[in-house]
Amino acid sequence: MNCRFSVLKCFFWLFLMMIGLNAGATHIVGGEISYEDLGDGIYRVRLIVYRDCGPTNQNGTGFDDAASVGIFNSAGQLVNSISIPLSFQNVDEVPVSLENPCGTPPPSVCVESAIYEQVVNIGQSPNGFSLSYQRCCRNPSIINLNNPEDAGATFTTEIPGTNQTLEPNSSPVFNSLPPVALCAGFDFFFDHSATDLDGDSLAYAFCSPMFGGTPNQPAPNPPVGPPYVDVNWAPGYSATYPIDSSPALGIDPVTGFITGQPTTAGQYVIGICVEEWRDGVLLGTSNRDFQFNVTVCDPNITSQVAIQDGTQLCIGETIEFQQFSINATFFHWDFGVPGTDSDTSNVPYPSFTFPEPGTYTVQLIANPGWPCADTSSSVYDVYAPVEPELEVTGFDCSSGTPVLDFGTVDMYPNADFNWNFGSSASSSASTLSAPDGIGFSQIGDVAAELTVVQNGCVGSGVLDWTPPPPPTAAIAPQEDFCTGFALTFDNNSTGGSSYVWDFGEPGADDVSNDAFPTWVYGGPGTYVVELVALADFQCPDTATEVFEVSWLLEPFFETPAPECFQEHSFSFEALGITDPNATFEWNFTPGTAVIESGAVLQGLTFPEPGVFTVEVVVTSDGCERDFESEVEVLFDPTIGFDGGPISGCPPLPVSFENFSVTETAAGYTWYFGDGTTSSSPSPAHVYEVPGLYTVTLEMSTSGFCVQDLAETK
Repeated sequence: MNCRFSVLKCFFWLFLMMIGLNAGATHIVGGEISYEDLGDGIYRVRLIVYRDCGPTNQNGTGFDDAASVGIFNSAGQLVNSISIPLSFQNVDEVPVSLENPCGTPPPSVCVESAIYEQVVNIGQSPNGFSLSYQRCCRNPSIINLNNPEDAGATFTTEIPGTNQTLEPNSSPVFNSLPPVALCAGFDFFFDHSATDLDGDSLAYAFCSPMFGGTPNQPAPNPPVGPPYVDVNWAPGYSATYPIDSSPALGIDPVTGFITGQPTTAGQYVIGICVEEWRDGVLLGTSNRDFQFNVTVCDPNITSQVAIQDGTQLCIGETIEFQQFSINATFFHWDFGVPGTDSDTSNVPYPSFTFPEPGTYTVQLIANPGWPCADTSSSVYDVYAPVEPELEVTGFDCSSGTPVLDFGTVDMYPNADFNWNFGSSASSSASTLSAPDGIGFSQIGDVAAELTVVQNGCVGSGVLDWTPPPPPTAAIAPQEDFCTGFALTFDNNSTGGSSYVWDFGEPGADDVSNDAFPTWVYGGPGTYVVELVALADFQCPDTATEVFEVSWLLEPFFETPAPECFQEHSFSFEALGITDPNATFEWNFTPGTAVIESGAVLQGLTFPEPGVFTVEVVVTSDGCERDFESEVEVLFDPTIGFDGGPISGCPPLPVSFENFSVTETAAGYTWYFGDGTTSSSPSPAHVYEVPGLYTVTLEMSTSGFCVQDLAETK
């Protein structure tokens, strides 16, 4: 590149303070070089170059398509030169912002960064290597250098040799880029620290930028090896005092934190070096130089809280805040809640939930804590939306027509109400919060509309209410009669939610609220039973039914056990009748009874064995009921037997056959006449001794017919 210069006399933004600038390839703003050890002598080399992309780069010089990086041994001799191509995906514009928020950088300032990166096999050496890149030229408006337009830049770093460390080593990498612009007369503070992948100790210092390249040879290929020549400082400036500043610009050697207060507007070049130490051994030094632009910051900061608009009214306690502040960087909101310091936010457009409805003064400080801070405030009315939900709160139908009370689910204190019930209501309008006693001709005509005004918020609602179906009272008719004085009533009502029964007896105590009640009457008679079916928000319905209450008439008697004919005699007593005036009729054909008197029947006998029906018919107060059961007369038991052969020579076996008859259980005992016995019903016996023998059979019956019988042969 052939760099030529012409002197231009013109004024740019106060930020740049450029007077008497030379036109040429004046575009280098700064740069740095670093590496990452990938092992076995292979390194990833990374070069960052910063250029002026604004109007002061009069020739519009861009980044080189490739950067030439020289690799030098410890004696400064060139070992290798690599050309790293630029991928334009790695070109980015550097945000131009002031570290001090009280100033606004002029729009003409522009800085771009380009990253050149390549993996290179450098190898290993006992004394290490240096990596260097050189490029010319700098802006002629730089005031802390003599002839800055002729001063190029060298960016270099060192790879330690095996004499220094046998462990892998990567160079430190600066964490962030310093701000392009600084404000004159304001404190400057910036964290210029670096990160070392190996965890080595780092030490920071201001150091002199170094010459590299010339207008006639702006991009040396290969670069010149070390040692390098420091730039030619203008009078009053040096590596440790590169900027007009009071207090002087300083860097913390441990943290890399830069502080100071620039005093004079202009463009300055500054150099920062970082040393890398491991176990007390200096492994290498990396440099960065960069161009600072000190400008006179004329504060033009305006805080402006957005005035509450219609969309923020009556929406509840949570509000999204807007602001139209000018040139502000930092913000502090105070939402005006009394008695607390926690009602604040530092975001530009906060959302805040107020603890309760009310009127609040919201304050916004733009750039709080800075001399250019500005404050604005606005009054916000915070109220919940008015969305009344109407409800029916009461009901009465004592007059025979429905009368309703109205209200809202939520309360609206200190509000204005305007109710409209329509033309069919007894009162078509009300301004009460909860009007009551509004009559309607029928429940289906109920309608209501409401408008509520509270704290300037207006809301309306329409009654969304469907009455329940009306109740229908119904009593199941009487089906059972002569069942006594205790009656259980069946409720056939529909739509009822509660009930009131009146059982028709004199006095006020014959009532019940059970759905299916039981009532015990004091005596027989005819009673009119009334049932009232009730339902919410409906007029009640009434039904009546006549009930005949009679004495209990459910006759029965105990059925006697069967008996033998010879001695049978049955007795009965009719039970289940409470009427002392009841009449009885006994039917027991073909039997005869000794006593037949009312509920009692005694000494009933029948002419022969068999099963006979006994019936009692009871008549009471117009009711007739009967009960019947069967009695059994058993045949008397009989005894008899035979056997054979009846003679013969001993031993003589004889078989006996039992002809006895009984309808109940029986036991048998045989006596064979030779002193032996048997309990078998039909046994066999052997006579061993000659003779004449008498045989006897005894039978004992049990159960319903107990007799002892005997027969001898």
